[in-house]
Amino acid sequence: MQPLKTHYYILIKKGYLKLKKILIISLLILTYFSLNITYANNITTIAPLIKDVKDSVVSIKNIKYNSNTNTPISGSGFIISQEGYIVTNYHVIKDSKNIKVYLNSKIYDAQLIGYDHKIDIALLKINSDKLFSFVEFADSSKIEVGDYIVAIGNPYGLGDTVTTGIISALNRDINMTPYDNFIQLDAAINKGNSGGPTFNMEGKVIGVNTAIISPSGGNIGLAFSIPSNEVKKSIEDIKKYGYVKRSWIGVNLQALNENMLKAIDLTNYYGAVIITNISKDSPATKYDLRIGDIIIGINNKKINGVKDLIKIISKINVNELISLQIIRKNKKLEIDLQTAQWPQIV
Repeated sequence: MQPLKTHYYILIKKGYLKLKKILIISLLILTYFSLNITYANNITTIAPLIKDVKDSVVSIKNIKYNSNTNTPISGSGFIISQEGYIVTNYHVIKDSKNIKVYLNSKIYDAQLIGYDHKIDIALLKINSDKLFSFVEFADSSKIEVGDYIVAIGNPYGLGDTVTTGIISALNRDINMTPYDNFIQLDAAINKGNSGGPTFNMEGKVIGVNTAIISPSGGNIGLAFSIPSNEVKKSIEDIKKYGYVKRSWIGVNLQALNENMLKAIDLTNYYGAVIITNISKDSPATKYDLRIGDIIIGINNKKINGVKDLIKIISKINVNELISLQIIRKNKKLEIDLQTAQWPQIV
């Protein structure tokens, strides 16, 4: 039997080691929060950032062709070049008859250069020989949940309104377009903020404020911004070609849910889609895709529903050869086809 004194010593030693472990963990936790509090406290003001970018953010008013009241639609935008090119949302200037841009108490006429209605982006140009202040895009692939952001816009006609927040989530799909890939923000975004910029703390644009979710129509901290990398691609195409180059194969698709897949004995192909319609003179017609064909993969990779397939195809170069794995009358087939340019129809 172990001596009593030794037994107490072992207990004390174990207790000491346990206490030491707790103290170390507590110290690490306190250090973590201390560093974060210090970081937050270092951001005492964003005034310098606002001064740097405010002369590049504009308010936009658009009188629509089909408007009976001549009441303008209000929105926001931002200048991306000294020549006065402006990025905004397509829905802000859709059916425009007369676009006015408000900047530093001055009013300018602007013309529509082009748009990408698929992701709700438009490019305008101010009708002026003046050189303008402009902002740059950030690389939206490098943003993270929790990053601080600043939004500037024209909510309810109140131009140059600044709000702040954080990135709440990435890659959000709110069923607005087939290409939904929004940055979710908790900043106060309201009607009229559409088309305005979301800045990182370096004063670079990470996204274009586009939508909110709200039962009342006002801000509840659920705002959505189009990532800058997607915006840049569309703007570059509009400048170069006058439209956005985006691949298309010319099919309408329907998702197959679990019960449907079970009924046709295809439970191993969750995410498969069925062709419900085919456009005339499309790649699908040319390469003999058929209504009722079930697409299970593209370029030998499984797909995950309708939106996934549309996004994959849209990112492929126009006129590029692709391979679709399909099931037709219970037989697996592989169809090779060449994509085409998506028709520019709203």
